[in-house]
Amino acid sequence: MQNKQLIKAQVEILYSQSAVTFLFPVLASIILGFVLWEVAHKRILIAWVVVIWVYAASRFVLLWKYNKTEITLDNAAKWLDIFIGSVCLSGIMWGLAAIILMPHEGKNITEFTMYTGITLLSVSGLVAGATISYSVCLSVLYFYVLPALLPPALYLIALGDIYNSTLGGFILLYCFFISSAGYRMNKQLLGYIQKQHELEKLKQQFQQLKLMYQKAVNR
Repeated sequence: MQNKQLIKAQVEILYSQSAVTFLFPVLASIILGFVLWEVAHKRILIAWVVVIWVYAASRFVLLWKYNKTEITLDNAAKWLDIFIGSVCLSGIMWGLAAIILMPHEGKNITEFTMYTGITLLSVSGLVAGATISYSVCLSVLYFYVLPALLPPALYLIALGDIYNSTLGGFILLYCFFISSAGYRMNKQLLGYIQKQHELEKLKQQFQQLKLMYQKAVNR
């Protein structure tokens, strides 16, 4: 299967299910905002939630433009690059959530760890969903997973206390696991796309042979 044809197939799959992946971060930000309201930096929390909503709206505009555009072998790569950029920014926003929303104070270390854990639980849920939706293209998947998980994991490990360092270590382990699972899913999906492409070629060849046969019989 040619590279341009593969990219076109990946773009069609990614955008066909993107409405759900664009919506879930908005819902997650609302729930997380309620959970953290009493303990987070309120101004930062409000600003972060607003950015999530505005960015989600811009992604739906992108989806609308995509649906109005005819996707060809020549422009598919451009649409894939746009999608990669959009998921990367989303991953960065969610990766920052566990770093900037909760104030880190030594006397409230248990509370900090608990609420940061809840935040990372939300991020991990979004990452798990993205693995299913984005594994058709590893570039898309990794540009979302790594910015969403690596910065908070390294931040927690750098704090140095046993609770947060352990939590950060588990997030690193989860990042490795989800990346490996996405890689395996990608291989399976690409194999399926290849078989679908071969099937379409066989159908076209069959139709051509059928027409040739009918013309030969009618002579």
